[in-house]
Amino acid sequence: MLRTRNKYWQIAQGIALVCLCWVLGTQPVSARFQQHGDGTGAKYIHVRHSLKDYQGLAWQVVLFEKDQRFILRLVGFPGRVILVHPEPLRLFSPEGSPLLTAPDLFTQAAPAENVGQYDITDIFPRLSEHATWQAEVPLDRQVLTLDFPAAVVSEWIWFRESHNASF
Repeated sequence: MLRTRNKYWQIAQGIALVCLCWVLGTQPVSARFQQHGDGTGAKYIHVRHSLKDYQGLAWQVVLFEKDQRFILRLVGFPGRVILVHPEPLRLFSPEGSPLLTAPDLFTQAAPAENVGQYDITDIFPRLSEHATWQAEVPLDRQVLTLDFPAAVVSEWIWFRESHNASF
């Protein structure tokens, strides 16, 4: 009887350990589809994610379509990051996919030092939804690497297709 209880206890501990490793080993991704205006009466739909960088700081990642262009806005933690402008956003896949570059849309000054906005229209068709892509974000004293999980890229592709954009 005691041996049976020990065996069940070991199985329960094993299952709990597997679940804990799974939860701690994945980054939660939550998307929010919303509508916003720009003050001129124009309405835009965007998808927003909150992702963490390697230092644990949260980044707001917003994708929206404006004038047949797909724009990616990155917003870092205020007071902790300063993005350099005008510097392109560089995207690459850890699987060895070629480096892709998105031009910086803030050629003069950003609305805030922790904000970057990039035109990803031309590189969008080359993004694979089955890979985690990484972005090299140009900061004032370093280049930060920010992961875009495959689930995020997949939502971006669905968003693009739902807007019937022609490329």
